[in-house]
Amino acid sequence: MFSRLTHYDSYERHKAVDLLLGQASCRLILDAGGVAGSLARFVRETKVIALNIDSTGNVRYAGKTFPFGAHTIDAVVSLDTLEHLPREFRKGFVEECVRVAKRFVLIAAPLGTPAHSAYEAKLDHLYYEVYGTFNRWLHEHIVYGLPTKTELIELKQLISDCGFSVKVLYAGNYEWQCRNLEHSLLLGQSFRSLQKLGGLFNIAISLALWRKIVFSESPYDVANRFYLLGQRVESDCIFGSSDE
Repeated sequence: MFSRLTHYDSYERHKAVDLLLGQASCRLILDAGGVAGSLARFVRETKVIALNIDSTGNVRYAGKTFPFGAHTIDAVVSLDTLEHLPREFRKGFVEECVRVAKRFVLIAAPLGTPAHSAYEAKLDHLYYEVYGTFNRWLHEHIVYGLPTKTELIELKQLISDCGFSVKVLYAGNYEWQCRNLEHSLLLGQSFRSLQKLGGLFNIAISLALWRKIVFSESPYDVANRFYLLGQRVESDCIFGSSDE
């Protein structure tokens, strides 16, 4: 119950790991690009190692090769990391997730349809107008671009080619989430003294308490996020060595 008293967007992607992998009895999960402790709250019976390029994770790495051997981690997950990487680095990042994964790989990211990307670009501009600075995480979505449907197909094929049975699931509603932020920003824009109140308003109406997670196997117009879930059926594909 208490875990739902948080922003839906964060709740969904972390809770999804429990919902999609919870019955798999994984002993160890690598949260590639994650923050220490964030995922562990949702999978309490499983050890989680958060890997990041800065000090926010449990383990720090240089941003290329993961410091783990091939097929050594039961499940490797990446939750909303791809959109914070330049497109030319995304394939290599997913290859590392696949190389290290022993049984499962789960890649989640916002789905960059033209309408979704346009709405976020609008919010990025509005945020700057209100606060005089960019929101780092939102702005990186604009600078690097959300993963597109074409990229999703390519990543699914990459994972499949490496001996995984892969399925794609969709969840969330980007219109609802973007609209909540827009309302809070417009409040702050109209009444400068209410900027902090606008932020609190966005938090309150965006709580996971108000929405349930519903996965769909078919894409839909307002889908916010995709989940690429792969289960290894072969183990003959290795993208190099962790000793490189």
